[in-house]
Amino acid sequence: MKLEWGVKGGTVKLMLNSTFKINVSDEVDLFCDKGLFGMVHVDGSVIIEPRYQYISSPNSHGLCLIEDVDGCFGYMNLKGEEIIPACFDYVGVFIGDLCLVVTNEAYGVFNHKGEEIVPATYDAVKIEPTYITLRYDNLWGAALLDGRTLYEVMYATSKDLEAVITEQKAPKE
Repeated sequence: MKLEWGVKGGTVKLMLNSTFKINVSDEVDLFCDKGLFGMVHVDGSVIIEPRYQYISSPNSHGLCLIEDVDGCFGYMNLKGEEIIPACFDYVGVFIGDLCLVVTNEAYGVFNHKGEEIVPATYDAVKIEPTYITLRYDNLWGAALLDGRTLYEVMYATSKDLEAVITEQKAPKE
């Protein structure tokens, strides 16, 4: 299917009852058709048929936040591939290469490549500059930014964990 653009009443519109298009890169436009968003090459060839409630402009990693028709969130690249699947109740903005995900009130972390760094099984997660703080069943621990365990989830309070991290100076990598 090739889409054609036209001007009607001084407004650029996509034929086929589309509402609008948005240029998001040198090669890709987003378009809205009957209330759903899709993605096309600037030449009009379709990358993704309109099936999302929302697609953002790409972030610094070239990923677009997406929301599917069921209200689930994820990230997609400009090729239309879901890098972080749209199956989460919430996905956060990227902090460096990492973003927070939430499903059924459980928190986890993914990287910009779509790799699960911390599974969405924790009661709380916070991405710090050099590590990730984890809370599970009212106990605290920490992981490195690649997901490897830094401190087991066994500390009674976040302050206890912070004291251990401060004392041992958490590694930078």
